[in-house]
Amino acid sequence: MQGVDPHVPASLLKLWYRELSEPVVPFAFYERCIAAFSSADESCATVHQLPEINRLALIYLIHFLQVLPAHYSQPAGRTREIAYIG
Repeated sequence: MQGVDPHVPASLLKLWYRELSEPVVPFAFYERCIAAFSSADESCATVHQLPEINRLALIYLIHFLQVLPAHYSQPAGRTREIAYIG
């Protein structure tokens, strides 16, 4: 992936997530996620309760954010910019 601006795939993924009709974590799971955030076990249990397509999209997003920096030789500050999805 050398020579490819890492912001391109990150921006495309960000656009795809923004255009979803419902968030990756459905509204019905919001309170459960807030309650589970401080416990890894509870967080994982909540993720496993998500509808399959939502769970797969969330897992893909987490994986993408984990592996993207490894494919680009960027200074630490640039890596943080890529990870920012907001």
